[in-house]
Amino acid sequence: MRFGTHIYTRINKAFSNMSLLKKLTAAYIIAILIPTITIGAYNYYQTKNYVKEEIFKNNSQTLAQTIENINYKLLITRGIGEGIAYNNRIIEFLRDDFVFNSDTVESYNYNVALLKDAAYNFSQSDVANLGIYMTNSSLTEDWNAFYSEKRISTQNWYKDFKNGKKDSTWVPVHTGELYPEESNKSRILYMTFVKKIYSFGSTKYLGVIALDIMEDKMFSSMKKTSGEFYVINDKNKLVYSSKKKTQEEMKIDPIRVKGEKGSIIRENDLYVYETVKDLGVKIVYKADSSKLLNTYKTTGGSMLVAVFMGVVLLEISTYLIVKTIFTRMKKIIDVMETVSEGNFDIRIPVTTEDELGVLAKSFNILLEKIRDLIKDILKKEVAQKNAQLKALQYQINPHFIYNTIDIFRMKLELLGIHETADALAKFGKMLRYNIGNDNKYSTIKDEVKLVGNYIGIQKFRYEDRIKLNIDLPEYLKEFNMIKFLIQPVVENCIKHGLGFEQENIHIKICFKQKNKDVIIEVCDDGKGISKVKLDALNFQFESQIYDKDMSGDDGAIGLANINKRIKLFYGSDYSIKMDSELGKYTKVIMRIAILESVGDINV
Repeated sequence: MRFGTHIYTRINKAFSNMSLLKKLTAAYIIAILIPTITIGAYNYYQTKNYVKEEIFKNNSQTLAQTIENINYKLLITRGIGEGIAYNNRIIEFLRDDFVFNSDTVESYNYNVALLKDAAYNFSQSDVANLGIYMTNSSLTEDWNAFYSEKRISTQNWYKDFKNGKKDSTWVPVHTGELYPEESNKSRILYMTFVKKIYSFGSTKYLGVIALDIMEDKMFSSMKKTSGEFYVINDKNKLVYSSKKKTQEEMKIDPIRVKGEKGSIIRENDLYVYETVKDLGVKIVYKADSSKLLNTYKTTGGSMLVAVFMGVVLLEISTYLIVKTIFTRMKKIIDVMETVSEGNFDIRIPVTTEDELGVLAKSFNILLEKIRDLIKDILKKEVAQKNAQLKALQYQINPHFIYNTIDIFRMKLELLGIHETADALAKFGKMLRYNIGNDNKYSTIKDEVKLVGNYIGIQKFRYEDRIKLNIDLPEYLKEFNMIKFLIQPVVENCIKHGLGFEQENIHIKICFKQKNKDVIIEVCDDGKGISKVKLDALNFQFESQIYDKDMSGDDGAIGLANINKRIKLFYGSDYSIKMDSELGKYTKVIMRIAILESVGDINV
């Protein structure tokens, strides 16, 4: 286990230390070359098997068609034989004792001979001979196609058939076995259909009918194909060949032809076979597939070689191209390393307009900008230091301001000017709230207090003309919000809502929770805003495209500033919205997110 881990570590380290070019080459071999050759070889053998399957399929179809033709001939021949064997006139002729006279001869000619000849001459039949072998001793062989049973009584096949349970069968016989007078002629093989003839209503055996079909006629469809057909009997002996070949020339041992149907592959030859049950023989078909397979081997081998050579050439060309690219990249890296050491005057030579050329050009532009930026930063740092120095020189301690205000307030108290002293105290609290610390947020409760102090100062001027009503649920008081949102809106209500024609103004501030937001509504019953101006303001709040007048007058923070800060702190989905009706009211609606802690604010 340790040895394997050590080997893996060494291989991994060696691969990690390889150049990127070598890594890409190795990855190419692993990811493309090997899989391509593997897939090509797999497809070659798969296609070869497919060709074999197609050959087997075609051979099987040819064999099935041939056997169908043979079975059709067997069916026609059987029909002829059974038609004669079950004919009443022929059965009566074979059953009754025969007396030779003019009446019986005439009855034979018009009743028996005509039926026999009609069956024999059936247009679709390939019957070569028809013979009826009778047991009736009163009949002689003077009649056409009627023979004595003694002709075949010594034949083994006849003994087995007569004593067997079958009423009909097919037997291969030669000319001399049925017709002794032809025994000296060429021994022609027949496929003979034999059928027992019985008397109606009894089991009296009257003889057999034999219909002969020459083997060339029986297997004539085999000669219409380009392949080779062989007929093998139940003793595994070759009995017929469409190409007149011997058993040795078959190149296949008939003993291997087992079962009713199947296939055998010998070298490049494929044999398919099937049994014809009525004849008790197997039909073997062999197609000449060697040329097709050899052609595919040659083509497939050439294809594999072509694929391999193509992949190798692709590997070489890719390697050369990638090497060129990485050589140029190495120059860029060298320049970058020089820049990292602080030399911003060096540049990458640009010789092409491809991606690397664009990269080099862009890097050179970046170097120019960096150099200019460094110069600007140095200038700004010098200016900032000078500004900080001046700010320190003119900085006023806020506590000095607070203490000074307290001195004035106490003096006013001693002089009995309590109202002015109270307004000055409220102003001091507002000043402490605004500049007393660096926090950008406060609680809703503290914001409301700030508004109260502001109204107290304004009453110093307007006395009781200003009425303030605040609706703040207890559960919202401790929630956090950014500072200085409500007071500028209230200031705006007094400034624009209270004029010479408006004696009093009533300001109402409502706080409501909606889902995870707080809705703040500041409403006054002042002179209102026209619809045109109202639509323009709402558009500016939504789009953040402001007119210069939106910043407010006399240094006061305008609604635009409030809207910007809301969007900055709470996101672009939050903003101010106004509603107003001229001469009746003006309402400013602010929607902010609920902040349970100051950590919820991202500033």
